[in-house]
Amino acid sequence: MKNSFYLAFQYLRFHRIRSLILVASIALGVAAVLMLPREEEPQIIVPMIDVMVSYPGASASEVETRITKPMERLLWEIPGVEYIYSTSSPGSSTNGARQS
Repeated sequence: MKNSFYLAFQYLRFHRIRSLILVASIALGVAAVLMLPREEEPQIIVPMIDVMVSYPGASASEVETRITKPMERLLWEIPGVEYIYSTSSPGSSTNGARQS
């Protein structure tokens, strides 16, 4: 029990050092953010593409035969494609491709 009071007393006693450490931490944080290199328009390469097609009034099987399957064949023609995923639902088709 005495130890916990002792630590609390020491914490309150050295308020100048505590304040100095707080100010130094904030100053170092601000300096780090200001010195951080950044670009206005960074070059980000996203090796994926999603294609969403709407076909109102069509059933899921009709969307699959008329849109999804032909779209998959077209996506496989893109150089570097290693994986294709597709979803057919009533009135819409979602196709995606991942490049290497």
